[in-house]
Amino acid sequence: MIVFKYEIVSPESENNVRVAGLQLTDYIVLGSTSSIPLERLGALTKIVKGNPMVDIDNPAVLRSNYVGKAVRAEVKTEAVVLKQVDEDGIEQPVMDDNGNPVTDNNYRLGRFIGADDKYTIPADSIV
Repeated sequence: MIVFKYEIVSPESENNVRVAGLQLTDYIVLGSTSSIPLERLGALTKIVKGNPMVDIDNPAVLRSNYVGKAVRAEVKTEAVVLKQVDEDGIEQPVMDDNGNPVTDNNYRLGRFIGADDKYTIPADSIV
């Protein structure tokens, strides 16, 4: 498994919600019967202009290919109603003072759109 961590740096906000600084984690599970993880890794490698012959057992190669590279990507969001369990063990929505359900936004990484050299930083500057 390869774990990628992303931080949204731009835009500052979207639809009146501050998104800059949000961090997303993407897990690419290798060795499964699905081709999707390798396709996703291949798409990311192509966008960041990394070495296509990725040695997944060599952390130095992975680091030079991906660390510090900025990408433009689609971030998907969905509002999820917060829930709590009542005295009877039944899940109920959390309500605000006005009787409206309280929601939380879940964010997930969608497709990669392209590179963004404006925000790319040298891998060796990251500890």
